[in-house]
Amino acid sequence: MGISFLPTPKHRVFHYEPRYWNEKEEKMKERYAKYGKEYDPKAPWEGKASDEAEPKDTEVKNHLRDGYVPGILIRDAYRNGIDSNRRKTTNTKVRTIIIIVSLLLAFIAVYYFTMGINVLLQQ
Repeated sequence: MGISFLPTPKHRVFHYEPRYWNEKEEKMKERYAKYGKEYDPKAPWEGKASDEAEPKDTEVKNHLRDGYVPGILIRDAYRNGIDSNRRKTTNTKVRTIIIIVSLLLAFIAVYYFTMGINVLLQQ
């Protein structure tokens, strides 16, 4: 055992109570308690008709095809971000080339303009 002059503090315990409240589940628990049964949310509901008990394969496939696909928004956003960065780099490259060519043409025009003025002034 280690020697300490002061007592070591006890572990702090936080009594976490989640704020989520499912009103439907609470009402279902009250109904089950009223009739003396124990509520199990994972158990299948007993009142389903036999044809509604399990979804058909086509329904499941349609739901998967048309419904929510996990991560699709993140992947699309990532792809769009990459594409926009590529477009930005190509746009900046094209813009710099256009600027350089236009400056070069401007310097050539100024050079020939000054040469023409020198010729006119010497006559």
